[in-house]
Amino acid sequence: MVTPDGLKVAGLLTETQVEGERVVGAVMGIGINVNWRRSAMPPDIAPGATSLADLAGAPVDRLDLLTNLLAALDDEIRQVEAGVSPLERFQAASWLTGRAIEVETPAGRLIGVAGEIADNGGLILDGPTLRTTVSVGEVIRVHPQAASA
Repeated sequence: MVTPDGLKVAGLLTETQVEGERVVGAVMGIGINVNWRRSAMPPDIAPGATSLADLAGAPVDRLDLLTNLLAALDDEIRQVEAGVSPLERFQAASWLTGRAIEVETPAGRLIGVAGEIADNGGLILDGPTLRTTVSVGEVIRVHPQAASA
């Protein structure tokens, strides 16, 4: 997750197992800078990162955060196991839509306007010369100004 001013506060890594057109398994890793203040981060990380404590202006209770995160994740897993696609909820929760962003991918950096989430879970990116779906990559910058329509 990147703040509107482009500072990274959290990250998500998902590895999936696909059989045919169906995802049959997934492993997810979540990293959140909770109480690690920018002032204590190494100089090579601090310029591009922040923490929940810095954003809130006070330390965050990690146990409360973890409890809420696990409850939300448990609810999401139940819905997926019941056959309810997460796509609609994912799209509703994405605040990137319509924002100018930069994405680092294995093929290089892409710059464009974030569109909706594609059916395969990738991010649709409208660039100056092409429209593409990014399935592997990291949003490294969210430009603070609104993208022009």
